[in-house]
Amino acid sequence: MTQLKSTPVRGPTAPFDEHLKQIMDGIIEPPHYNEIDPETALATITLGGQECFQHKRIKRPDDHHRKWAIYFLSQTQGGWFDGSGIVIWYDKTHKGRAARFEICIHAPVAGAGADPRRGWRPARCKLCGLDMTVDSGD
Repeated sequence: MTQLKSTPVRGPTAPFDEHLKQIMDGIIEPPHYNEIDPETALATITLGGQECFQHKRIKRPDDHHRKWAIYFLSQTQGGWFDGSGIVIWYDKTHKGRAARFEICIHAPVAGAGADPRRGWRPARCKLCGLDMTVDSGD
């Protein structure tokens, strides 16, 4: 089983850790799965902000076989996995493939005291409750 643990700065629980484990072990299909071209995946990964997990599996909607894959998981500023990421793998013709997935399509709701002009944007997702606070500072 995949060893996965968010290292949060704040917050009571890691809401997506268990779900992400099941996805990376190839037990369930990645939700909101959209294939993207490998160049877009590389550009996104190069920008950073993702944590890499190698030698995992992917179960795709269009294929009943689990393939070896590498996952790049996105994190919030607070250190939680936000339930989204990029997965790359080779298909049976040895062509590189990539897809983006999201457990929740987040809908942030501003928290009390938000002051975007000063870089303070406390927020939570109204669908899953994820802490989406951003503090870019003065």
